[in-house]
Amino acid sequence: MRLATFSFEKYRSITHFFLNNKMQSFFVFFVIILTVILLSKWGLCLSDQSKTIESEAALRTTQSTEPEIRRPKSSNTDSPTSNAHSRPWWLGDLLTVLGFFVGAIVIIYQLGRQHRNELKLQKENHREQFRIQIYQGFSKPLETAIDKNISSENYARFILFHVKIYRDQIKTALSPAPLKDRNMELQKLHFESLRTITDLMGLIERYQIVDPRLSIFITAFNVAHHDMMESFTPLFSFLFKILPVEVLRPDGSFELLNIVNPSDGQVHKLEMLVEAYSEASGDMGSYLYDLNVELQNTLLGGLFLNKAPRRIPIDLKYNVISTEPDEMERLRKYFEDETDWGKNKKQTEQDVFSKIQHR
Repeated sequence: MRLATFSFEKYRSITHFFLNNKMQSFFVFFVIILTVILLSKWGLCLSDQSKTIESEAALRTTQSTEPEIRRPKSSNTDSPTSNAHSRPWWLGDLLTVLGFFVGAIVIIYQLGRQHRNELKLQKENHREQFRIQIYQGFSKPLETAIDKNISSENYARFILFHVKIYRDQIKTALSPAPLKDRNMELQKLHFESLRTITDLMGLIERYQIVDPRLSIFITAFNVAHHDMMESFTPLFSFLFKILPVEVLRPDGSFELLNIVNPSDGQVHKLEMLVEAYSEASGDMGSYLYDLNVELQNTLLGGLFLNKAPRRIPIDLKYNVISTEPDEMERLRKYFEDETDWGKNKKQTEQDVFSKIQHR
């Protein structure tokens, strides 16, 4: 990508240099030709004038030796060439040269306009290629973030599902096998999901010059990131009470500890914790979908006549991230004023400002 940009800049500079030198060479050549023509004409005129003077001198000498002959005076109209000699000798040649000059200027202008149009077209082609490269750069991280987000949310839901089945089996006097779900596995999936979100935020910041409106997704991801962390912490702590823990033995095998029979109250609390985490993770997944739509419309919109449709939630309380100016203003106000992330951000800024003032 950097090489393509360098090559284009190098081509443009070389082309401008060539055209400038070409115009300079043309004007130098034109001045030389004009000078040669004028000097040649001036030389011819001097030669004609010297010949005329010699002829008149010879004629006067001849007339002085012959008897005077009276001739009728001729009027000015009798000499057809008198008007021609009254016109400047250089006027005709100057008009010819000026005509040549104007024609050359028109040609140069047409060539310059064609050159500018070609540069504009090449610049637009490079811009479209750059947009496609940026979209390709977003595709894999975005796909990974969506996959990791779904995996972490599904694992939390499967834990709840398996705990309910385990509890029902115990109630029916069965002896179920210990639960296979592990809180450490959920922790791993959770932080992998958040890491991919952080990578996407870095990409958005890197390519804000393409469309600064994409920065609204940085705010949205920060809010969802905060909510996921806030909902994950109590869930992770609670899972230590109801899920088995594997402890490594000296011989390399694992011993399964903390095999408990969760109560109905614990199952109910787990259900609420999982629901809170699932809702926060679902918001993140929705924002990832919205980012995919906006990237298509922003980066690929110039290549296709269609537009990717935005998400339409069934429940209107859920926000759809959009780059429309009115929606961006509403979303920023909502995120800054009504979310826990926005309130904590304002409080932190006030604390820092207060500390600076008291220095």
